Amino acid sequence: VAADSRVKLFTRARRGAVRIEGLLKGCERLASEIMEDRCQGLGTVKALEELALEATRLSAGNVNGWYYLAMANYQLGFVRKGLKAIDRAVRLEPEADDLLAMKGNLLVSNSCFEEALRCYEDAYAINPEDGYYVMAGLRLYGKSGSGGELLPKGERPGSFKGI
Repeated sequence: VAADSRVKLFTRARRGAVRIEGLLKGCERLASEIMEDRCQGLGTVKALEELALEATRLSAGNVNGWYYLAMANYQLGFVRKGLKAIDRAVRLEPEADDLLAMKGNLLVSNSCFEEALRCYEDAYAINPEDGYYVMAGLRLYGKSGSGGELLPKGERPGSFKGI
């Protein structure tokens, strides 16, 4: 009897893993369409949100599900929801430069420029080969915050000094 219940548990777990894998493949396909500007309206973005949400429901520890959920919410303009999702992903994988960059993008949309800059700097420190982080961080250089300059004129952002 014990062997039968272990087999059933294994079979159920395997089905769940296959389902999550399928959901994430769907997310990857939809995200690719969005990033390459091949999507037709909001339907693609909403479909990405639904697949990612289901993936996170089935496996709360799946970083990719949270990343795709954050991406969908970012595209839909739901910045707070996106920040909640990306924070979950970053907690699971704090050294992932792409997660930090997505968090930076969401923070920019929320006008949290200094915090966004720190995310881009952290992403750059992890992966200095990716020029996007430098570009995104320097784009924030000198951007107005609430009535003043984000950084003093002539001063480069933290880890971007010397670039």
